Amino acid sequence: MIRHTIASILIIIMVPINIYAQTPKISYLKTGTRAPFAGYLYNPEAQAEFESKLNLCEQSCELGIGIALRKQEAKHTLEVEILRSEFKISEQKNKDLLALKEGENKRLVKAYEKKVNQKDYNVLYAIGGYIAGVATAILIFYASVKVAQ
Repeated sequence: MIRHTIASILIIIMVPINIYAQTPKISYLKTGTRAPFAGYLYNPEAQAEFESKLNLCEQSCELGIGIALRKQEAKHTLEVEILRSEFKISEQKNKDLLALKEGENKRLVKAYEKKVNQKDYNVLYAIGGYIAGVATAILIFYASVKVAQ
């Protein structure tokens, strides 16, 4: 008995409630005709008002969507233009830095070529210093031998 009661309750709960809902019905009635169902009866003017309100709502939604789309488009266009400007600035900055580096390289190459093409007397100075040192040492040795005799 309890099993049957529980099963009945479960069946009642599981049955979709929307099976009891009625589907909308629209009928055009002429004056003096009986209505086939209970409900609201609208005259053509009321129907026109409903349709105009529906059209107004649709147009309002379309305008709202259009405004939102234009705002997003303007925002993205601005972002793209900002990025393009930043890119151009970076590109110009890199060109300027490259020009500076190329100028510095040319200056260094000229300084190196000038240094290489310059006559270098350092070797002669070193050899002269060596010869002078050896000659001085020999003279000192000779003088010390003479003094010792």
